[in-house]
Amino acid sequence: MYRFFTLSSLAIAISTASLSLSANECKGELYGINAGRGETGILFKLNEQLQSVEADSVAKFSSAALAYDTQQNRIYYVSAPRALDYKVDISHLNLSSSEKKHLPISGSRFKYTKLAFYDVNTQSHTEIGRTKGVISLVFDETNNRLIGSTFSELYEINPQTAEYTKLADLGTLSGKYRGDLAFYENELVLVTSTTSYKINKSDYSVEKLAKHNLTAVTGATVDKAGNLIISRTKINDLGHTNKSDIYKLNPYSGNTCFISEVPVRLNDLTTNTSISTACYTAPLCETDPLPSISISAIEDTVTEGQTLSFTVSLSNSYYQNVEVEVSAIEGTATSADYNFATQLITFTAGETDSTIEIPTIDNAEFSETKSFTIQATANSNSTGNANAPAMILNDDAECTPTPYTKINYQFVSESAGYNNDWGLKVNNQFIKLLDEYGGSGSYQLPASTQFDYALALNGNASKLTNNFRWHGQKQYWEDQNDGDYNDFVVTVWTEQIQVGCN
Repeated sequence: MYRFFTLSSLAIAISTASLSLSANECKGELYGINAGRGETGILFKLNEQLQSVEADSVAKFSSAALAYDTQQNRIYYVSAPRALDYKVDISHLNLSSSEKKHLPISGSRFKYTKLAFYDVNTQSHTEIGRTKGVISLVFDETNNRLIGSTFSELYEINPQTAEYTKLADLGTLSGKYRGDLAFYENELVLVTSTTSYKINKSDYSVEKLAKHNLTAVTGATVDKAGNLIISRTKINDLGHTNKSDIYKLNPYSGNTCFISEVPVRLNDLTTNTSISTACYTAPLCETDPLPSISISAIEDTVTEGQTLSFTVSLSNSYYQNVEVEVSAIEGTATSADYNFATQLITFTAGETDSTIEIPTIDNAEFSETKSFTIQATANSNSTGNANAPAMILNDDAECTPTPYTKINYQFVSESAGYNNDWGLKVNNQFIKLLDEYGGSGSYQLPASTQFDYALALNGNASKLTNNFRWHGQKQYWEDQNDGDYNDFVVTVWTEQIQVGCN
């Protein structure tokens, strides 16, 4: 025999943890309903973050198809099958009418499928009339209609009359015997027991989005934060456990994250968007965490002229394209040492690794080992940044400079009857540097070279004299031995330099 109870005593709270709610308010409270052949239908309220469930009211019948009408402030539901007769003879079992409702026997004759609604304002349930048996239901606010699906077909249901019209064949769908419809991000999404699909709102064609790898998915709705929430009933060899798991689903990636387990069987979900509730203080969970960036070396040290290579990696795959900016940060190596311009790397959906190559430039100059840094920075659908060092080894011999003496000179004057030339005597050879027309310049000799200053009398290199006197940096020359030392005057200074290396 069944034990009767009052609904007020059925409120269940399974979480003892408290969660402070923000003062901000959001629109939306989740409702659910159970299904079962002949089962008593109960409309539940639930808060999927606090993991609490409240039995709101007794429905006209159990249901697997639930939808909230934003215009009428009603929650519509379609009856689950209710058997009148069974395919196995039970006449000799003397079962009561209550016991007959819950038999584990396939029905041979059923009550008519009905559409009913719960009026949120009056908190009352009303039957509308006969309708199409569907396993999923959603309210189309744009066209003021209900849309439902069977295992293979899509229907439009008039919320005022329960009359229905076939919209399309859905074709062969994976997991089609369970699931629900929801408007998510302005798209009509069908979540079956295994897969998420998108239904074109114009021609009702079906596009597969992703496998979600759950089983026994029964309900789907969009919550107050815009998340697509799904329910999954739990069953074992003992039968229904009368428990359900609540998940968040990204229909485009198929990724899910667990939110809570509630102690009721939920065969469908909907959201009453007329009710103000406290907003979530934190995200429920994350289905698709943004990947973080790392960079690792394939070849991070090469000889100049060779190619550096690195792998830029994502911590996890992502269902959309990911963009990462890669750049070179100069160190002792600059852009003159390698060929690499800042670039944007695109990881297509599902990819996690990308290789970059950096050619280095060979030159003829000796240098110490040079270094710079490769940096990867999140651009879109990713987070963080990462760095890796790069080294360029020298392949040129070290240059040893040769010491030289640099002789600088500047003409001052000439007061002589000769057209004398001034210069150097090196290895008994005269090197002319100045004449009576003046000028200035310099001349370099290896530092080990012996030289003398010389004056070629009247420009004759075979008649050289070294008869001069220093006064500061000036040389005062005598060309005719008259002792005036003013025949040729030149300023001269020397410096020691290194020659042969840049």
